[in-house]
Amino acid sequence: MNLTPDILKKYLRRLTNLSSRNRSLLLSTLSADQFLDWKALDFVDNRSAFDVLSDLIAQKKTVRLGQVIDPRSEKGNEVSKRLRKLSRTERFIEEERGSEDLYVGYPFVRGKLMDGTVIHAPLVYFPVTLQKNEENVAYWELRRRPEPTLLNRSFLLAYGYFNQVTIPDELLEKNLEELSRDSLVFRTELYELLKESALKLNFNQAIFQDTLQYFDECSKSDLELLEQNGELKLYPEAVLGIFPQAGSYLAPDYEALISQEEKRVDDEEASAFSVPIKEANTFTAFPQDASQEQALLRVKQGESLVVEGPPGTGKSQLIANLMTDFAARGKRVLLVCQKRVALDVVYERLRQVGVAPFAALIHDFKNDRADLYAQLDAQIGQVDEYQKQNYALDSIVLERQFLQVSRSIEQLCSELNAFKEALFDANECGLSPKELYLTSSSQEANSPIPQFRQFRFDDRLETFLQKLRRLEQYQRFLPSPHPWEERVDFSRIGITAVKNTIEEAIQTYEYTQKSTSEWLGQTLNAAHLRQLHRLDTQVRTWQERLQLPMLWDFFERSVSGKMTKSLAQWLPKAHKSGQKLMGGSVLMDELSTSELPRFEHRLQALIQARQSVVKWLFYSDKDYFRDLTVSLGLTLELTDLYQLRQRLENRKALEQWVDEVENKLAISIRERSMSQTLLRWEEVAAAMEQAAQLQLEMQQNAPFLANLALKGKDEWASVTKQLLTLASEFSGKYQRWQRYLTQGQLLRLEESAAYGAELKKALEVNFDALVEMDSLKNELPESEREIYERLQTETLHSWIDVVQNSLRLAWLAHLEEKNPVLRAVSSLKMSQWEEELQQLIEQKQALSREILGMQLREQTYKEISFNRLQNRTTYRELQHQVTKKRKIWPVRKLMEHHAEEVFRLVPCWMASPETVSAVFPLRHGLFDVVIFDEASQCYAEYGIPAIYRAKQAVIVGDSKQLAPYDLYRARYENETEEEQVALEVESLLDLAKHFYSDTLLQGHYRSRSLDLIDFSNQHFYKNKLQLLPHFQDINESIPAIEYAKVDGVWEQNRNTIEAERVVELVKMLQNEQPNASVGVVTFNYPQQQLIEQLLHETVEQGEGGWKKSFFVKNIENVQGDERDIIIFSVGYAPDVRGRFRAQFGSLNARGGENRLNVAVTRARQKVYVVTSIWPDQLQVETAVHSGPKLFKSYLAYALNVSSGAYRPRPLELHKRPSSWLLKHRLQQTALQKEDIVLEELPFADLT
Repeated sequence: MNLTPDILKKYLRRLTNLSSRNRSLLLSTLSADQFLDWKALDFVDNRSAFDVLSDLIAQKKTVRLGQVIDPRSEKGNEVSKRLRKLSRTERFIEEERGSEDLYVGYPFVRGKLMDGTVIHAPLVYFPVTLQKNEENVAYWELRRRPEPTLLNRSFLLAYGYFNQVTIPDELLEKNLEELSRDSLVFRTELYELLKESALKLNFNQAIFQDTLQYFDECSKSDLELLEQNGELKLYPEAVLGIFPQAGSYLAPDYEALISQEEKRVDDEEASAFSVPIKEANTFTAFPQDASQEQALLRVKQGESLVVEGPPGTGKSQLIANLMTDFAARGKRVLLVCQKRVALDVVYERLRQVGVAPFAALIHDFKNDRADLYAQLDAQIGQVDEYQKQNYALDSIVLERQFLQVSRSIEQLCSELNAFKEALFDANECGLSPKELYLTSSSQEANSPIPQFRQFRFDDRLETFLQKLRRLEQYQRFLPSPHPWEERVDFSRIGITAVKNTIEEAIQTYEYTQKSTSEWLGQTLNAAHLRQLHRLDTQVRTWQERLQLPMLWDFFERSVSGKMTKSLAQWLPKAHKSGQKLMGGSVLMDELSTSELPRFEHRLQALIQARQSVVKWLFYSDKDYFRDLTVSLGLTLELTDLYQLRQRLENRKALEQWVDEVENKLAISIRERSMSQTLLRWEEVAAAMEQAAQLQLEMQQNAPFLANLALKGKDEWASVTKQLLTLASEFSGKYQRWQRYLTQGQLLRLEESAAYGAELKKALEVNFDALVEMDSLKNELPESEREIYERLQTETLHSWIDVVQNSLRLAWLAHLEEKNPVLRAVSSLKMSQWEEELQQLIEQKQALSREILGMQLREQTYKEISFNRLQNRTTYRELQHQVTKKRKIWPVRKLMEHHAEEVFRLVPCWMASPETVSAVFPLRHGLFDVVIFDEASQCYAEYGIPAIYRAKQAVIVGDSKQLAPYDLYRARYENETEEEQVALEVESLLDLAKHFYSDTLLQGHYRSRSLDLIDFSNQHFYKNKLQLLPHFQDINESIPAIEYAKVDGVWEQNRNTIEAERVVELVKMLQNEQPNASVGVVTFNYPQQQLIEQLLHETVEQGEGGWKKSFFVKNIENVQGDERDIIIFSVGYAPDVRGRFRAQFGSLNARGGENRLNVAVTRARQKVYVVTSIWPDQLQVETAVHSGPKLFKSYLAYALNVSSGAYRPRPLELHKRPSSWLLKHRLQQTALQKEDIVLEELPFADLT
C-alpha cells in the first residue's frame, strides 16, 4: 500500500494536531458523564481536594473519594451521581475498546504554542480506575492501575511538532513514579525535570501551594484572545476524566515513515498468485465453507486481500484459520482490531485448539504487560517439556498420516472437480450436462438424431426451432388427413398451374385408357406407358429384328404356345446330340444322302475281300476306295477300313438326327450337302434362341406387346408404332406434371377423377398456408430437413419438445462417453466420494490441530544454543527481563532487543493499532501477515503503521456496518485537503479496497431463523448471502420477531414506559429462558442510560443480578456482539402533547442505515421490538439520508413477521435460466404427480 509522504503527513496531522477537539490538548468543558472537576471533592470526605490528590501522588493503591450515598451531604450526593456516570462510561469504554482511559490530570497547562494552537490540558496523567467499595458503608474509591504515571504524550508531541523542537524518547517514556511521593517534592522534581528539557513552561507560585482551583471552563475563542503565542503556564487545576492516549503512540511511526527515503513496495504486486496450494501445506484447525476457503487460499498464495464479511458469515472463523495455518508453518501473525471483544472472540477460538500459550493478546500494552511477561516466562519454562512432548509423539507417523489424508483429499477434490468441470462445461454443445440432465428424459417422446453434433444449443438452434414451431403450427392448422399432405414444393409455383395440371392429367388419363383399350384389348396405365417410353429404343430394336421371317415365325410360335413344354425340353437335348455327332469322325460331303446305301454295300464287300489275300489280289473295286481313303487320310489297311465303316455309321446317325429335327419342328433344314444342312441348322437354332429371348424380354418389360403378336405381324408392327408415339407424348406430359403433383397424387388421379376435385377444393382453401409452409421448409438445410421429415408422423407431442429432448439425450450419451465421470451420479460413486471427503476433512482438522501444536512446540526449541557446560543460553536474557521486579523494560524495548526469541515463543499476536505502534519496532516485514478485523470501524490513519510491519495484509470488515466513529476521541479533519482517494475515504476498509482485491464471505450461520437476517440480506447485501438457518427452526410457525407496542412518551430524549417494558422482558426471559443470552439495544444514548439505571435499581432492590453475557448498548457500539435474544428499545414516541417529531439521531446522519444494519443482525434466535409507534406514523419521505427510510421499512418488516404475514421471497438467480436448477425440476415433477411443493426460501440453493 504505497502512500505518498504528503498523504502520510496529513494522516499524522489527523492523529496529533487535534487542536480544538482533542481533550489531551484542549479541554474546554467538563461533560457530566466523562469528567469531574477534582476541586468538587473538596471536603466531600472531610478532606480537602488537594489532600486527596496528595494520596494519589504518594502512590497509594487506593484513594477514598466519598460515600456513595450520604444523607447528610447534598454536595456529596451530587458528586456521587457524577462519579456513577463516570464509572459507567469508564466501564463501557473498557468493554467496548479494551482500553482503560480514566486518568487524573494535574496540573494543567494553559496558553498557546508558537503557531497559535491553544492549549488547556493536563501536564501529568495519573492512571486510575473508579470503583465502589461495598464494605460497611459503600463509598467511591480510586485504584491505581499498574501502569506508569507519565507526562501528557499528546501535549509533548504537539509541542515538539509546532514549536520545532525535538522531544526525546526518554521524556516521552519517563515514569514519574520515580519522583518523590511527597506532593511538594514531587512538584519540585517535576519542575527540575522540565527545566532541563526542551519544554518552556512557566511554573508560577500557585503550583507549589497545597491548594487547587476550580477548573476554568474557557472556550477556544476566549483562549485565543487571552493567551499569547509561545507562552504556556501551569495552573493548579485537576480533573478526573476520560483522556484517550492511544493515538499519540502512532505519531512516531508516521514521522519515521515520512522520513524514510525508500518507499514500500507491496509484496502482493510482485507475487504470482496462480501458484497452486498443496493440501498438505494447509493447516486449518476449524471448519470452513467455500468462500472462506477461497479467501484463505488467496492469502496463502501471497495476495493481500480485502475480505468483506457480512454479519454471521464467519469472519472470526476465517481469521482463526489464517492464524493457525500461518503459525503452523512457522510464520508470524498479527491480528489488529480496535475492539477488544473481537480480539477476545478469536483468542477464545485459538485457546480451544491449544494455541493460547503461543498467542499473546495485548490490546492495552500498559495494563497487559504483566500478563504478557508472565506468559513469556511460562513459555520459556515449558521449552524442555515441549521438546519431551514432541519426542514422545510419533511425529513421523503423524506427519505421514497428515500427508496421506491430504493427498486423499486432493485426489477426491480432483475427481470432484473433474466431475464439476464436466458437469458444468457448456463449451461442447452450448449447454452443460447438468442442464441437459435436468431438461431431458428418456421416458418422454424422443427420436434418434444421427447428426446431433451439428446442433449446438445456440442461436442457430433457436432459429431452427422457431421455424420448426411455425411448421408445426401450419401442420396442426391443416386438417388431417389432408389431400395435400403429400405434395411438391409449392414455394415457387402458382395455384393456376396446379389446377391446370390436374385437369390435363385427368383428361390425358381418360384418353390413354381409351386408346390402349381399343388397340390392345386391355388398358395401359401411366406406369406401362412410362415404362414403354423408357423402352423406346429397345422396342424399335425388337421391331427391326422381328422383320426376319424365321425369327417372327419362332417368336409367334413362342407367343401362341406352339412351342410346347416337351418340345422346349427336347430342343436343348437335340442340339447337344447334333453337336456331339458333328464333333466326331463323320463322312460329310463325300457322299450324298442317296449314295449312302450303295456305299455301305461296297464297303462291306471290300472289307470281306481285304480279309482274304487271294480275293484281295484280284478285287476290282480297290481303286475307288483307294482314292476315297487317301482323301480322308486313311489307307486300305483293314484297320483303316474299319474306321471308314465307323464314319459311315456316324453319317447315318446324323441323317437320322436331321430327320428328327425336321419332324419335330415341322421345318425343312436339309440342303444338298450335309455341310449346308448343318449351317442351316445353326441359323434355325439361332433364330429359335433369339425368339425365346425376345419373348422373355417382352414378357418382362412389355407383356402387352408379346400378346399383340397373336394378331399377326403387320398388326403387331402397326399397334406397336402407335403405342410408342402415345408413350412418348404421355411421358412428356407426365414429366411436366411432376413439377406440380407428386407421383402418389398422379397415381390417385389415374385411379379416380373425383380425387382431382378433392385436390382442387383443398387447394382453394389452403394454398397460401401450403406455400408459406414449403417456403419455411426450403430454408432448412439437409440435417434440419431430416429432423423435420422424421417429425411428420408425430401428432401426440410438441415437435419442439421432441427435438429438444432428443438432442439433449443424444448429447448426453455423447458427453457421458467422452467423460465417463459423469456417470458417477447414477452409481454409488458420488455418495461414496461425499462420505469419504467428509471423513477425510474431519480427520485432517483433527490432525491439523495435532500438527499445529507439534509445530508450535518445535519452534520454541528448534534453534536453541548451549554453552560449554550444556546450559541453555537461548532465552536466558529474555527470561531475566520478563521476571525482574524493578526497572522493568517497556514491551517495545523488550521487542527491540529480543524480538526473534519472543516470536519463537509466541508467533501469534493480537493487539489494537495503537498497541502495535507502542510495542513493535517499525520494521517492514516484521510479521508475515497482518490481519485487520472490524476494519470498517477503523480510521484509515490508524491502520497504516501496522500494515507497514506486514509482508502481506488481510483487511476484514463489512462496508455495510458501522463507519469509523468514536464518541470519546477526536479526529482532525481539514476541509481544504486535496481530493485524493486516501484522504477522501474514512475507514481502513475503504482505503484497502483501492489497493487490494477483495472477496466476499457468503455463508450466513448466525441466524437460526430466516426472519432475523432476510431484511438485511435484501436491503444491504443484494441477496448475496447464502442463508443456512436451522432446519427445526425454519419449520416452526413461531415468528422470530415479536413486535411489542406500548404507549410510551418521548421526554428528554428518553421513553420511560418503553424502558420499563424492556426491564420486564429481561426479567421474564431470565426466568423462562435462563440459558439464553440476552442483549438490549437502544437507538440513543439517553435511553441506554435509562434502562441501565432501571436495571441497576432492580438489582439494588434484591431482585437478582444479571448474567455476565447480558448487555445494554446503543446502536453506536453494538457491532461485534451477538446474543441469542435481542431486545430493541426504539424510544421514539409522541411527546406529552401527543406530537411526534421525526428526529432519529444518528440514524438520520450519513451512514445511519449501517447502524441499523448492525443492530438488526445481532440476534441468533429471537428479536423483541419494543416501540411506541406504528410504522405508518413515521413520515420519512423528506429524509436526506436513507437511515430513517430503512428504519421505517424495518419496523414494517418486524410487524409483518410478528403478525405472521411475512413471506420470504424466493431466491432470484439472474445468471442462470430456470431450467438450470434442480429445484425447478422437482417442482415440475411434483406438478406432474399433482403433489404440492412450496416455493423455496432464499437458502443456499439446490444446484
